[in-house]
Amino acid sequence: MPTGTLAKDANRQLKDAVVSAQAFLTDLYPAVQDVRLEEVESDRAGVLAITLSFLDFNTPATGTMADLLGARLRRQFKRFEVDLKTKKIRSMKIRFVDH
Repeated sequence: MPTGTLAKDANRQLKDAVVSAQAFLTDLYPAVQDVRLEEVESDRAGVLAITLSFLDFNTPATGTMADLLGARLRRQFKRFEVDLKTKKIRSMKIRFVDH
């Protein structure tokens, strides 16, 4: 198989895994908005770790800068483990980020 074909297959797998994670997130949390892809890493063979961030209308922002700027929403982060072959979510965890 030509190298270009392998790269295209890998890109398609990556995109499919990200779409699976986004669909899982929005199915569980329908009120989320502004979903962003933050990180992708391969932590073991056949599994991708994908971090998504989003704004949650059910969780108010807190902290000095949020108070000063009048922020009403807090960006949250979730880390998903996605099986590359099946595109199924193996786990979803809270990803804490220092601001």
